[in-house]
Amino acid sequence: PNDASQLVVGTASGSVVHLSRFAGTVSPREYCIGPALGQRVAMVLHEQVGAAVSCIAFHPKLDDYFLVGYATGTIALFHTLSAMPLRKWEMVTSSLPSTATGFAPVSAVRWSTDSDSAFYVMDGAGQLCLWDLATSADSPILQLPLTVRGRTPEACDAPLLDVSSSLVRTAAPSIATADSDGS
Repeated sequence: PNDASQLVVGTASGSVVHLSRFAGTVSPREYCIGPALGQRVAMVLHEQVGAAVSCIAFHPKLDDYFLVGYATGTIALFHTLSAMPLRKWEMVTSSLPSTATGFAPVSAVRWSTDSDSAFYVMDGAGQLCLWDLATSADSPILQLPLTVRGRTPEACDAPLLDVSSSLVRTAAPSIATADSDGS
């Protein structure tokens, strides 16, 4: 949030809890893509748990907006004044086996530092997607399967490193990425 005394924490049940270090209460108290807190508690008692939050990224310039990535492959765009998302998307990946659901967990979301409407999403199947809401609000404008030394992350038992929008730059029609050892 734009107030340094406030923070947001993603939970395994799928909500993002909004807290203040000094003030008693903040509004909204939580952000979620599913049912409200009371309904979710009842669902948990019946073993229906929401999707875990895997990552959160605040917009670098428009600090009232933030993205949340979920373990189910969902991405949600929130405004700090609204408990429900402004928009949500499902990350469908073709790099999963045909028997899988088609959704890979979101492992990183980052806003572009070059464009206010663009953001990057990396999923657990090694796919990097570039979304530009000014171009298309429904789907990514670029999907790129990434590999680690020529193999998918699953094949070498090494997760892809976090994507950093300060390191990832687009230049039509290519995109450059790097891991921690510079390759």
